[in-house]
Amino acid sequence: MPQRRFLTLLLTLTLLPALASADVRLPKVFSDGAVLQRGRTVPVWGWADDGETVTVTVAGQSATAVAKDGRWRVDLPELPTGGPYELVVSGKNTLTVKDVLVGEVWFSAGQSNMMMSIANAENGEAALAKLGQYPNLRVAPASGEHCKSDAPSDDLPLAWRKPDSGYSAVSYFFATKLYDHFEGKVPVGMITVSLILPTEAWVDAPRIAADPSLRHLPNHPLKVASKAYNGTIAPLAPYALRGILYYQAEYNAGRYLEFRTLFPALIASWRDAWERADLPFLFVQLPGFQKHLANQDVKLDMDPRTLSALHEPGGAGQWALMRESQYLTHRTVPHTGMAVAIDLGDPWDIHPRRKEPVAERLLLQARKVAYGEKDLLATGPTPAKVAASDGAFVVHFDNVGKGLVVKGEELIGFDIAGPQLDFRRAQAKVAGETVVVSHPEVTDPAVLRYAWAGYPQGNLYNSADLPAMPFRHRVPGKVLPPSGAMVAVPNGGFEAAAKDGDSPEGWKMAGKGQWAQGSAAEGERSILAPAKGDGVSRDGISGQAGYAWNCDPLLVHALRAGSVLAWSVSIAAGEGEGVATGYMRLCQSASARGYRNFGGIPMLTTQSTEWQTRPVAQRMSDAEIVNGNTIGGLFTNHDGKRALRIDGFSDLRILRPMLAISDTGAIDFGKLPAGKAADAPARTIANAQPATARDQRTDDATPTDVPTVLYGIASFRDDGRRYIQTLTDATDHVGAILIGPDAERFAFVTEHAGETPRQLKLIGADGQGGLLGGASPESEPLVVRFLGSDKPGTYRATVRIVTQAMNLGTLSTLSEGEPPFNLHYVDIPVQAEVSP
Repeated sequence: MPQRRFLTLLLTLTLLPALASADVRLPKVFSDGAVLQRGRTVPVWGWADDGETVTVTVAGQSATAVAKDGRWRVDLPELPTGGPYELVVSGKNTLTVKDVLVGEVWFSAGQSNMMMSIANAENGEAALAKLGQYPNLRVAPASGEHCKSDAPSDDLPLAWRKPDSGYSAVSYFFATKLYDHFEGKVPVGMITVSLILPTEAWVDAPRIAADPSLRHLPNHPLKVASKAYNGTIAPLAPYALRGILYYQAEYNAGRYLEFRTLFPALIASWRDAWERADLPFLFVQLPGFQKHLANQDVKLDMDPRTLSALHEPGGAGQWALMRESQYLTHRTVPHTGMAVAIDLGDPWDIHPRRKEPVAERLLLQARKVAYGEKDLLATGPTPAKVAASDGAFVVHFDNVGKGLVVKGEELIGFDIAGPQLDFRRAQAKVAGETVVVSHPEVTDPAVLRYAWAGYPQGNLYNSADLPAMPFRHRVPGKVLPPSGAMVAVPNGGFEAAAKDGDSPEGWKMAGKGQWAQGSAAEGERSILAPAKGDGVSRDGISGQAGYAWNCDPLLVHALRAGSVLAWSVSIAAGEGEGVATGYMRLCQSASARGYRNFGGIPMLTTQSTEWQTRPVAQRMSDAEIVNGNTIGGLFTNHDGKRALRIDGFSDLRILRPMLAISDTGAIDFGKLPAGKAADAPARTIANAQPATARDQRTDDATPTDVPTVLYGIASFRDDGRRYIQTLTDATDHVGAILIGPDAERFAFVTEHAGETPRQLKLIGADGQGGLLGGASPESEPLVVRFLGSDKPGTYRATVRIVTQAMNLGTLSTLSEGEPPFNLHYVDIPVQAEVSP
């Protein structure tokens, strides 16, 4: 046979199966042993040739569809509870799915805590031993790479079976308790997918692309946006369910502001996929957790940046903020249920083993949200109203049942502060359905917090033994952070010994740095750094810091761009000739991440063997501000040409730029004739921070005074990332803008205009952006001009002033028309009336 003819015949034989009529097929979720949802329409779908008629029959119900574009779908009427039944699909071929039950079906999803197996959970093996009591309980688990995809998948590889010791503990406990709730009369099926992925992986791509606050996510370094949705949700929906269980937020804790948009987007994404706007969505609020020390990092499987953040002291403090974001979702998104788990965590393990009570609380939420038990007490005490009265806060709680319960001799977990954020551990007393919170040193209460920490010590419950949820309250307009703050440096003189006795408590030796006795600037101890890279470091000098354009002003050590961080250290040169150089830097952690935020690296030098005190003033960068929540330090010998001694780190002093406006009253041009322009009297915008910090880095340098800088950020371009604490670009220095219905009729009279005459830049005497503070603070003239109009009427606008200062104005909560989150802004009304 000629070679060409042979190859043609071979190709034809190869293609014969593809050219033949395709069989009717079903997704793998419709496999032997499947559980179908009772009491609802049940979609069944699959693949077949175009035009093929497909009939599905089960439990006495049938439906027929004609395939189009290779796919078909039928919606079966409500099915009777029970089984086993056979599900028969008839077309050109016939498929029979055996041993099908009809009962309650739930989909559970999440990451490592949803993944934790029955065998690893507390009481897991004992619970599994009772599996024989649940003959009609079945599960369909899936995990791994086949649950992720770059594009929507057609099918999800899974199979129905009985649970075993490796199955999800939360899902198993929930299923058995639901089974018991129905007294064994209703089959229960659980479809469970667990993946170590952040929330954005579970949201469909079109939704992310359409939301200005989320569309950056496909470019996030993790590159996982929509992959779990494509690999799991797209092929699984609209398999009929009663509801959803979701246990994931750990991976997104560092982006808790973004989560306020992202989590509702996930819920909406899944509800659209299941074609049910009221699909019950139950989730677990993050439990108590401080720092992962359980030698289980290999199981975390997170990217290095996220994992390292968990290991920073105070890093888990962001979990308090994430819990708040979760609660806001529950409060604003209908048909959701939140299981509070604040008392079920482990301070040193991100994988707490107490999964059974988590499932119990999820079941309570299911009974209320999904099964309609409206009067059921399903959650712990929830703050309904907070009122200030006689120097105290009075908190009114809902969901108290028969009354509030204090587990212990006294109620703990409340913190209280005045306008200056001077937090104190509060005295709290139960009075009926309220709690009265006070402290003798806080006479003008402004802020209240309960269980507000990574691993808090709250003990308030209701009569159903359910814990009060963490919360915080601030009196609007009252919280104005002070112009400065102090950060205590623990063991700054290196005197206290660590448990090993060979190093200072709280510090780590870098290189061959030595904890030396004698030759100390203060006390008896110092650090000897003989060679380059030798020295000492410390994580967590402060775990309540924030350094970003719009970091939370309630953070004790909030540091925004333009702030000055001042400190001092004593150094001395070792034996030898030449200059000893210290590589002193503050950073996010001892790993030196984020040191540029603190103004770079101050090099400190001396030739003297006598102790020299070096004052340092580091001004926070305006261009490279990243989200951070801890201050660490790395202090080493820089070049190694001469040994260096280090001692006596002072506390850190924070100076914040302060906004001053000479007049915040309304600007009223009064009545003007048609066509008449007019200028309002001049006002000023100034940096009102008079304090400066001393800086001297070498023996012969003249000490300088470093002031703060007041930057303008009123024209920040909204790229949709306003929830994220990082404003990634340096400011354009525009500090005031004209907005409102008639803004085009007004302009600023200035030589420092922005892109339009309705933008006013804040420019210092040196021509650089920003206004310096100090003894002779810089200011910017504020003059508004009405451009006139030939049309009679009243013309209105608003001068909006936005800087990074936290001492004046309204705190943005990202309501409609507000600037980025957590920035203070001042609005000055402007009006001109044109006479006929």
